[in-house]
Amino acid sequence: MAELNEVKEALIREHEVIRAEIHLRLQSLKAETSGDLSSAERIRNYTFGLHDLREGLKRHIAIDERVFKTFLLKNQERELRKEHELIEREVNQAVQMCDEITDT
Repeated sequence: MAELNEVKEALIREHEVIRAEIHLRLQSLKAETSGDLSSAERIRNYTFGLHDLREGLKRHIAIDERVFKTFLLKNQERELRKEHELIEREVNQAVQMCDEITDT
């Protein structure tokens, strides 16, 4: 049971890291777009990083839900899904923002 708690805590910490990464990339992107056009390459790099982050997030969520499904109550499982949806929405919003900037 202690090992399961350690896995649970590690997965929860990953949520915090993922959300921090999303916010950091958005702040960096906003700073870049206020500069000159020579920052286009850096913005493309942020975009690639966000796409990678989104793919990693999908893998994380799949593992997360498989692990937590074994011992969470239904209302806890719903809360976990809500958190996953929020994180996915944030990263998708960031990816869309970057994609729109790099398409111009």
